[in-house]
Amino acid sequence: MDLANEFEPVRSLLELDSAARAAGSTLVTGAGFGVLANEALVYELCAGRPAPTRVRVAAMPVVDGLGPAVLASVVDAAATGGLIYRGGRLERTRLGAHLQHIPLPDGTTRPTVAVPTGELEAAVRASGAGDVIATSSEVPTGRATRAVLPVVGAILRVDAVRRSVIRLIDRFGLTPPSAPGDTSWAYAYAEWEGGETRQAWLRTGEGYAFTSRVAARVAARLADGDGRPGAFTPGALFGADLARSAGGTITIDSTAEEL
Repeated sequence: MDLANEFEPVRSLLELDSAARAAGSTLVTGAGFGVLANEALVYELCAGRPAPTRVRVAAMPVVDGLGPAVLASVVDAAATGGLIYRGGRLERTRLGAHLQHIPLPDGTTRPTVAVPTGELEAAVRASGAGDVIATSSEVPTGRATRAVLPVVGAILRVDAVRRSVIRLIDRFGLTPPSAPGDTSWAYAYAEWEGGETRQAWLRTGEGYAFTSRVAARVAARLADGDGRPGAFTPGALFGADLARSAGGTITIDSTAEEL
């Protein structure tokens, strides 16, 4: 089991499914806030329905400070560049594109931009949709920042530069300030051929605490023999109720407006 949330590590582990089945092993990736929170919503929206044509997910965690390891993951994500699924195929897009103001049940909105995270791959697999975008509030959404993100990403794709930045983060223990508030959100929107749309939210507390509970529950269930051979995300193996048992509350609205 791992807590990965970067696109490539999550996708790479899931591609080991056949090997894991042959070996009789259970592999679980993304056992934390981002992957489970978003895929749980997609599973709930799509249950009993045909595959939607379009899906959007957004991760909006509130965390008690970002440690060096998380910042290093952000650096790796920026170096990967923008990615979306279009027509069932992975496609490059501008890093920081697809700005969306996600509606929240409390009447507010939260800005997010597209970043290549593990929940992108998880949402594709959970929905079967051809067009999928994953966005996050963890990347600054200001106009000036979005304008320079592609340049920053291109610079970080140079291995020597990326390694130097990660070493600096680790050496000086760089951490940005904690985000205000105590409520983390995840969001999913699905659209079907014919025009039907649905949206859902997962609400929980501080993001690291939710991640810890998810990891503990996955580990306990694997130890109890509840797994099966293959490579999975947490929701694919244990269903959306795993997010509820970890403290998430899911709300579904069948009157979503088009994003």
